[in-house]
Amino acid sequence: MIVNVGGFGHTGNTALLDFLIDTGHFAPIARDFGETSILRGNWCVAGMLKALDKGGTKVRVEFYSDALLGIIKEEHKAFAPPDINDFKRNARVVSLFGDGYRLLVAELVSQFEESLNTGVSRREFLQSAVAPFYERLSALVRSKSENDVTYALSRNDPAGYAVALLDAVDCACHISIIRNPVDVAYEWCNFYHKTVDEPTIRKFANQFCKKIDRFTKEYGQLSEANKQKVVIVSFESVVSSVETRNAICRLLNITPNQSQGKFDPMESSKNIGVGNALDERWKTYVNNVCGKKYNRFVDRFDALMLQA
Repeated sequence: MIVNVGGFGHTGNTALLDFLIDTGHFAPIARDFGETSILRGNWCVAGMLKALDKGGTKVRVEFYSDALLGIIKEEHKAFAPPDINDFKRNARVVSLFGDGYRLLVAELVSQFEESLNTGVSRREFLQSAVAPFYERLSALVRSKSENDVTYALSRNDPAGYAVALLDAVDCACHISIIRNPVDVAYEWCNFYHKTVDEPTIRKFANQFCKKIDRFTKEYGQLSEANKQKVVIVSFESVVSSVETRNAICRLLNITPNQSQGKFDPMESSKNIGVGNALDERWKTYVNNVCGKKYNRFVDRFDALMLQA
């Protein structure tokens, strides 16, 4: 079974991942527990589903195989390929599992091509091809682990706000991690733009609010069974509360790690309040635009918030 940890962009999923990894109950789907785009990529499972809904694809079927295997080709350029990071993320899966993963991809793409030719519906394809693919991928992940792991751990596939894709895969649990938007703004602006100014802050606020709205819309469209698998936790509580971390372990029926590992709560806690370095006018703007939406989001989905 798969556990997916998804963020909203600089909301702290690395800290949560480190905590989970330290328990010894998880094995990576990608090298170094990196992100993948197996599900979310435009030429991956999500793209296959869109093609089936439309009754065809504008790109060659083998391009889906390329994307799932992280193979970048010159001939892709004429077909408006997905973000190059989709390829790079999936290349991490190949580097970890090699031919075992290649065989799974070959079978999935073959079934996709057959489904296109025979007019198979999205639902049928999910049941006959995608579900078995993920079952075999999970088995492959566990078989390659040196430990007797409980879960395969997926990162940002889907992202914390893109929960509609959960209806495409049998996920044991999806944990969306959220964070004070002022702190997120500070890290986002410096990471992507190396500066904090009015255009950058406005761009951040627009994207942040769109992600909140997307989660709200897509969660409402999930099947009831998959709604039960979605949990929200805040970065602040993960790094500062032992009770929250114990609650995560109870949720997943795993035992917490008792010794120091990759996760360092004291170090991670230093990232609480980093947004105080912002100019007061930018803090005020983010609080007015993003903070209010964030607070309404937390209130609306209070039932999903992990209780310590």
